[in-house]
Amino acid sequence: MGIDLRSDTVTLQPSGMLQAMLHAEVGDDYYGGDRSVLELQDLAADILGKEQGLLVASGTMANLVAVLAHTNRGEAVLMDIHSHLFRAECDNISVLGGVRAYPLPADVSGIDVEALESAVRRRKSTEPPLTLLVVENTHNALGGVSTTASQMSSYRELSDAYDFGIHLDGARLFNASVALGVAPATLVASADSVTFCLSKGLAAPFGSVLVGSTEFIESARYYRQMVGGGLRQAGYLAAAGVWALRNMVERLAEDHALAKQLAEGLLALGCELDLATVQTNIVLFEPPTPIRADMLVQALSAAGISLNPPRNNRIRVVTHYGIDERDVDAFLGAMEREIGNVRG
Repeated sequence: MGIDLRSDTVTLQPSGMLQAMLHAEVGDDYYGGDRSVLELQDLAADILGKEQGLLVASGTMANLVAVLAHTNRGEAVLMDIHSHLFRAECDNISVLGGVRAYPLPADVSGIDVEALESAVRRRKSTEPPLTLLVVENTHNALGGVSTTASQMSSYRELSDAYDFGIHLDGARLFNASVALGVAPATLVASADSVTFCLSKGLAAPFGSVLVGSTEFIESARYYRQMVGGGLRQAGYLAAAGVWALRNMVERLAEDHALAKQLAEGLLALGCELDLATVQTNIVLFEPPTPIRADMLVQALSAAGISLNPPRNNRIRVVTHYGIDERDVDAFLGAMEREIGNVRG
């Protein structure tokens, strides 16, 4: 088998998780009768310090349902211009919710707080009401950097002052928790709602969980029905999520250590990257001049190493369950050979 570094969504399931799926108690979640789904939702809410949870199909669906539940048509949602919701979710909140995306400048340090305050303080009467802020943690496009509890508190201060809500797109929230050494509930305490993915670093085969207040989740359930409908015997998949939350969180530190090892190896090969951004399991780098990233990805593919197509000569690699030190060494060895071939 080859080495797949495209994403932590490619993980296969541990044997213990498969056994949990096989022996799950299931029912019809539409009727509230799937015990495994109920267990997952309660466990997620408890871990994150919120009242209730809701299982949905994906992180994209979770963000959409959350925005619909928080907003009304004709309003606007503030978000980082580099965020997944702004870049990669097909403008779904506008198309389906009649809600405008209002992008804010941001970098690896987070959303620019001054720009955020300026946006909400100087809104013109001709512009839609700014009623929600979306924060991403960890941040995919900026290299897996983590948003701290302190940053979230600064957003909350503005939220309270200018009366807008906060939704946390925590697709890789548990990576941030492990990297920062901070309890998940502490990281999300300032958010009104939170979603996290089960099918990334936690290695489950399906789903995301959205958590928030009881009132919010009831509204989110209505919108889940609108965009996807109720789930049937989803307990087989929910059982994988329960097992993941109980067994796969602490091991994320292994992925982070491998990402740092990989990044240091790339630096030694002359690649360009910011080691300070390698906080979790994502590494963004550019190959040394004059090597083209697209040609490098193609050559590595021929060597059995899968990578996503590069953007602007930048390559992303992601460590995850199923990748070990031998794989990292093999990847760096293949990189060294290809760089040597080009340089002659």
